[in-house]
Amino acid sequence: MLGNFIFKRLKELAQAEAIYFMNLKGTVTVSSEPSFLNQNYSFRPYFKKALQGESCVFLARGYTSNEVGIYFSRPWWNNEGKISGVLVMKEDLLSLFRPYEAEEEIFLMHESGVILIGPKKLENGYLGKPTLKLQQVLKEKILGRALPKPLPYVLV
Repeated sequence: MLGNFIFKRLKELAQAEAIYFMNLKGTVTVSSEPSFLNQNYSFRPYFKKALQGESCVFLARGYTSNEVGIYFSRPWWNNEGKISGVLVMKEDLLSLFRPYEAEEEIFLMHESGVILIGPKKLENGYLGKPTLKLQQVLKEKILGRALPKPLPYVLV
């Protein structure tokens, strides 16, 4: 499909991990990555915000790729000025942190308290008491298909 080819080229030019378009139901219809096609990401905040007309930046582990990334989304308007879908670009974050993987003190934590990148003993761990934030982590699948594990630490 021509759209997929164009998105692959855009991905190369932007040096992104992936670029894809979702229809109004959240299903990927055009993608630089074949594994993303026909996947539904309507549960992600970046999709919901774009449907409301807002651009969004979202940090999470990919549900399909299982790679930590930063997602940039924006609504896609048609000629009548109505939103017809959502355009998303995913950038790889792991490559930025790879030189620091062995460091015990350096990690990347989502605002909910989930550690996305860091020492293996902390990765995918959840800091804090089970709260509504933990429910957010589960609902938005911030860790992709993985479930957060409680850590013996508490945010103060």
